[in-house]
Amino acid sequence: MIFAMIFMPLTLLLFLFEKSISNFFITYVYESELELYLNYKEKQDLDKFQEKRYISSSKILFFIIFFPILKFNIYYLLIILALTVYAYKKPYIKIKREYKQSLALVRYQFPIWLRQIQILLHNNNVINSLILSKDFAPDIIKADLDEMIIQLNKSPNNVNAFVSFMDQFNISEINRAMKLLYRCYIVDKNESSKQLNRLIATTTKWIRQERLERQEDNLSFYEWVGIIPLFGVTIIFLVMMASLLANIFGKGGI
Repeated sequence: MIFAMIFMPLTLLLFLFEKSISNFFITYVYESELELYLNYKEKQDLDKFQEKRYISSSKILFFIIFFPILKFNIYYLLIILALTVYAYKKPYIKIKREYKQSLALVRYQFPIWLRQIQILLHNNNVINSLILSKDFAPDIIKADLDEMIIQLNKSPNNVNAFVSFMDQFNISEINRAMKLLYRCYIVDKNESSKQLNRLIATTTKWIRQERLERQEDNLSFYEWVGIIPLFGVTIIFLVMMASLLANIFGKGGI
């Protein structure tokens, strides 16, 4: 009876103020890092993303109208609410996973590409080295590389072309490396050699660190794979012990 007294007016309010509720969710109810994830690959409109996830979750929440027919079954209500929350969070979880995968790929491939730039710098200037590097640049870097080359052709001393390179990932090592590359670009030949040596040292350390982290991740994965058979054997052992004890006490009882 209490559920009926609460459910009916609450449902009525939801239908009457649905527009205001949707505007509130679209405008205010989203994760703090969502805008970062939406802009890392290609800029997506926040309002459209929010509207799409709100509509998909609302379709599941609609099934709450069967709540009275099922005699206000609390488990049904909890399942509907849980599915609604999951439907609302699912697009965010997906785009966050894609961002993390791209971030890991950039952290691994950027220093390798940078090493190729360093080799090219021995016989070319910075802009020509960047242009020549396009042929072997990783796919995840090519769009930013093309944009940087275009900016430098328009304004050769544009420091923002270097600073903004792949800034959507907010990786401090990339920012530091591009600043060193910019110094190689603007200073004289002797000073450029010093900056290049600093860049080589930084990149070598970075590549070594990324390889170690990848090896540790692979080892962690295989450790978990090795635990699975051990866990299975433990379960079988416990089942056998339980069966043995049941037989012993069963016979004793007889």
